[in-house]
Amino acid sequence: MSRSTLIMVVVFGALVAVWAVSQFSGGPGDVKQLPPLKIDGFLKKEISLQDIKILNKDEDSPYTKFTVTKKGKKGPETYVISLDPATAKEKKASDRKWRVTRTFDGGKRTMKTKAENYRLRIYNQALARSFRSSYSFEANDKDLPQYGLDADHAITLIAESPDQTVKLRIGGKHKIDDETPATWVMNPDVKGVVYQISGHDLRAHFDADWKDIRDRKILSINPGRIHRVELTNPRGHHKGKVVLERAKLTQEQLAKLAKAKKWDEVRKADADWKIVAPAGFTADGQEIGGWLESLERMSATDYVDIEGGKLPEGTGLDAADKAVQVTLHDGDKVVKLRLGGLVPKAQEKDIYLQVEGNQDEIYTVAGWMGDQVVMDLGKVRYRKLMGADKAADAVKVTTLSQGETFTATKGAQGWTSSASIDPKNVTDFLGDLDGVRVEWRAGTTREAAGLVKPKSQVTLTWADGHTRTLSVAAKSGDDDLAAWDKGDVFKLPSWNAGRLHRRPRDFADKHVAPVKAADISEVVVPGEKPGEKVTLTREGGGWKASNGAALKPKVLDQMLDQFVRSEYHAEEDVKPADVGLAPPAWEITVKTTDGKRYGLRLSDKRKDNNPYGQMVEQGKPGRLFTISAMMVQVIRKTMKDLKK
Repeated sequence: MSRSTLIMVVVFGALVAVWAVSQFSGGPGDVKQLPPLKIDGFLKKEISLQDIKILNKDEDSPYTKFTVTKKGKKGPETYVISLDPATAKEKKASDRKWRVTRTFDGGKRTMKTKAENYRLRIYNQALARSFRSSYSFEANDKDLPQYGLDADHAITLIAESPDQTVKLRIGGKHKIDDETPATWVMNPDVKGVVYQISGHDLRAHFDADWKDIRDRKILSINPGRIHRVELTNPRGHHKGKVVLERAKLTQEQLAKLAKAKKWDEVRKADADWKIVAPAGFTADGQEIGGWLESLERMSATDYVDIEGGKLPEGTGLDAADKAVQVTLHDGDKVVKLRLGGLVPKAQEKDIYLQVEGNQDEIYTVAGWMGDQVVMDLGKVRYRKLMGADKAADAVKVTTLSQGETFTATKGAQGWTSSASIDPKNVTDFLGDLDGVRVEWRAGTTREAAGLVKPKSQVTLTWADGHTRTLSVAAKSGDDDLAAWDKGDVFKLPSWNAGRLHRRPRDFADKHVAPVKAADISEVVVPGEKPGEKVTLTREGGGWKASNGAALKPKVLDQMLDQFVRSEYHAEEDVKPADVGLAPPAWEITVKTTDGKRYGLRLSDKRKDNNPYGQMVEQGKPGRLFTISAMMVQVIRKTMKDLKK
């Protein structure tokens, strides 16, 4: 062998030795030719994550079990999420049912419940596409924290399907560039090797807490089946127990319920309820039904573990003066709830809730949901103002407000009164009464409520001769207190109470001129110059202007039609001079064939954007009111068209 050949052999051998040593020297800085980590997706075609979501392609997933382990409050927590075999063939992901078992507290405790379908869809979306590592290196245990792969930060995943089992230890996420995410992972079966998965944020898919994995629905009840409710609310006005009852479902009804698509096809939640305790109250089925449906839909915002069988301090669930107790009876099945106090520092004013029999945890529910489910006697008793009566069926109505009395009676020709009225206003008022709901104020006396000398009264009489009088007190705070001549005091929301303070003028005919357009023989309108007036006179089939202007009969007829149909908005207790009506900014006067004159004066001043106006009859100023700005605009525009 020549000298040059020998040198080449020695150099080649040295290079081979350096390469071999580099493969086993360790450290994340060493570039190796380690075997890549490859995960086969269940979708065979290449598809974007966006399209997977849009096309619901995660529904093609074959995975039936996921095991996720991460750090909990007391050591590792493991969630085993399994598909219910009975629903495995359902095409829609939303129709598949999953169960989750949580093992926590150092493996000492377990908890089983339904899993959240949405979370399973996210898991499946992550495994829909194939992916492989773009880079790998060996690392010691001391190096793992910087990649989020140590025990305090890593998420271990095992996903099982008939075709394959995926095992991943998921670490931190990072960015290769502004548009490319990446995740550090390990294969639990391959010790000491870290892989980079480019283009995938696996952490976002699998980093979920217990509250985000489990189904948040709290109760599994059927409102149609509930036949007895026991309620104790120490926060309400009534301190005793309230008991609601209705008949149990018959065997025939239960058989129908088993076949029905919806439970309310057999019995609605609001049907047939009675208050059996305390005695003497009528149940509000609508309110009770809505309440039961709220309980059925109720979901948790978070969960608090019960440790050592003791309730956490400060929940109010064990406080006799705070805890609201609800017991629901469904045949032999009994569900008991307790609603406690506010959760400290909760943004939505969440409250604590406990279901009897669940020794592992209590729930928190959103404050608005808590308001819906915290009931008392005042909410479950009948809340319609009219009770069993119907105001629309009354044959006589009398109102007394601000010292003014109004009376109307109903005969064969409808509503009539000694005053000028629009019968529709009386009908609308009675319709308002039928729609009002009240809030009961237990323990409030008529004297304390200010009902000895009420602000307003409404007396109704029906055809059978029975009469009822409603008294409404002067406003106190945001609401008004009221009571029937026989009955308890209740509270009326201010917007409802405002409809009950009616004076004679509120029933009046609100047309600005009680005439027909065909009966108008003369019209006086403003002229071109300030103070100028133009008189338009009907002659034969047309009109003639006093200033000789050419008129368009069609436009004038439209203006008169709008004028006679105009109604004012609301009568006002003001002086003409204070609202720009002495003198007015604009005025129109009409004369009828029988010689009567009616006018409408308008101001440039407004209230709530509606101009002030005043009626004039036979030259005498009458009612002063606000009138719809839109109506005035239409009339004035027509006047401009008329001048053209």
